[in-house]
Amino acid sequence: MKRSKGIKIFAAVIIAAAALGLLGAYSGIIGVSANGIEADARTSQNIIRHEVSKSLNDKLCALIFYDKARLDYSVFIYVNRPGLSFGYFLIYSSMSAPLESDIQAFRSIGDIHIFDYDEKGTALISMNADKVARIVLDDDVDATQIELDPGKPFAVVIPPDCGSVTLFDSDGAAVPISMVNA
Repeated sequence: MKRSKGIKIFAAVIIAAAALGLLGAYSGIIGVSANGIEADARTSQNIIRHEVSKSLNDKLCALIFYDKARLDYSVFIYVNRPGLSFGYFLIYSSMSAPLESDIQAFRSIGDIHIFDYDEKGTALISMNADKVARIVLDDDVDATQIELDPGKPFAVVIPPDCGSVTLFDSDGAAVPISMVNA
């Protein structure tokens, strides 16, 4: 009799936890963990064999998936919302088409696509036709370098208030880009 009561209590706890989890997921409170973002993006668009470049901070994540021939690509932007929410939430995606400029925080300069999210940071995403090999962030106190493979597409999250942002190609020449909100 006691065992049966214990099993019923255990089952009730499991059902309540599952219900709370589903409620949180569907109400926009529970997002994807930082470790689960790539899998979430791959699952949502059935991306299996594509390479990925991914960058994230505690508030913003940018990904670009691309095939080896660089004919097909997909872009995803996730944000970690402030307040009562857990995880990252997909806010932008574009598949196998020119990146669209219909969102306010977006602009393109050549092959480099810039998504500004003020206090969350800035996402730079590119198929890397300019062969960018290095990004230098300089706030007049410290300079931080981000090394990239000039032969591969990239997604890089630039922190907010990082100062100037300069991109350099594989020959060391500056790649023109205008960072307004970085």
